[in-house]
Amino acid sequence: MRDPPHGVCVSTATRASFDGQAGCAYVPAMRSARSLIRCVGLLLAIAPSLSALQVLGTSANPPTAPRPAAMKDPTSFPGWYPLLPGRVVTIPASPGAATVEDVVPVPTPFNHPVKHLIAAWNGGTLIEVEGDPYLAIHGGGHADYAGNEIAIFGPLTSDLPAWSLLSLPTPQALIDIAYPYNFDGTPNVSHTRDTLCFLDGMIYRALQAGIYSATNSWDTFDSFDVAAESWAPEATHPDVPTGGGVRGSAVADTNRGVIWMLRDGTGAQLKMFDPATNAWTEYASTYYTAIETTAAISASRDEIFLYEASVNPRQSLFNLRFPNLNPLTQGFTGTPPPTKCGLVWDEGRQVYAALGTGDRSLVYELDPVIQRWTTRQFVGPTEPQPQDGNGIFGRFQYVAQLRGYVYLGATDGSVYFYRSQ
Repeated sequence: MRDPPHGVCVSTATRASFDGQAGCAYVPAMRSARSLIRCVGLLLAIAPSLSALQVLGTSANPPTAPRPAAMKDPTSFPGWYPLLPGRVVTIPASPGAATVEDVVPVPTPFNHPVKHLIAAWNGGTLIEVEGDPYLAIHGGGHADYAGNEIAIFGPLTSDLPAWSLLSLPTPQALIDIAYPYNFDGTPNVSHTRDTLCFLDGMIYRALQAGIYSATNSWDTFDSFDVAAESWAPEATHPDVPTGGGVRGSAVADTNRGVIWMLRDGTGAQLKMFDPATNAWTEYASTYYTAIETTAAISASRDEIFLYEASVNPRQSLFNLRFPNLNPLTQGFTGTPPPTKCGLVWDEGRQVYAALGTGDRSLVYELDPVIQRWTTRQFVGPTEPQPQDGNGIFGRFQYVAQLRGYVYLGATDGSVYFYRSQ
């Protein structure tokens, strides 16, 4: 735990980088004088792994180590499971833990409304706890919300899932309102949008676009160990390489055991983080998007689809076998989803599926083979609750064991399930 500052806040400092033709790998930045001791210790710890600072070539090959087993399949579907595909239902939840607001401690830091944990441009991701699927949400930022807790809903395969907290919020007295890390060592909260993903027991969070009470944005990259229920210390991981904007999308590649990062903005390049080496590689593939991106990865097709429609739809299809090649951006037809949508890969239907911020009964489907968007109407006893605030992002997730999607619109609302297959 570091001491609070005495009237002075030091911002970012120097970054070290090593450039090559095919890629660029980065070591952790020394962010301020306050983190000097921790950074020195970290550099000593990672010194043996600095051989990872090298060009990885024109492809991102799968690791030789075997991948962990996938989440376990339920022996039977839960009682609330729809009888037919194309149906949407409200997932019943345990009394007293039926909504996010039932479990978040009140008063919140600085007495902010809990609704801004979602409403302030925040997303989520699908995680697993002891092999069971859960929806996790996390976010805040600017003057909207200062709590950095992680709330989870599940198990999604049970008859009566419940909300709970995977981590408690940092106490108000220990929140540093002008620095990316708090005085207890936890990351400060920011607008998460589409920057959360899950891989091998870890939740990863990329970038900090607008930390609480500050206009600063940071290139930080953080991880949360689900089993240990704790954040990795400050500067454990190198910052996300610069180039592009302060927002973007992060997706987990289960084929390779890596994280792909797609920053928004002009001249952005495809970036890959390898947890095994704790290093980034930047590829030559360039693209352009404005803000509010969403992305999904298809393990079976070995590709990423990046989408953004803040002004006009911008669509990019990346072939991960050739990460130095520019993505496919032309030839898409049909009516795409609205901006700030949730986007996933549906392995059963072999389409990218999106839930827009308008009609929640419509799921947009992109066939990547013919590059055409269509819509699919879901029916049910009640229409899912509108999204509260500024986008859906990672609060729409595909659950393979259930062959469908989960969606959360607001902190005071239910979680909904769309049966796809």
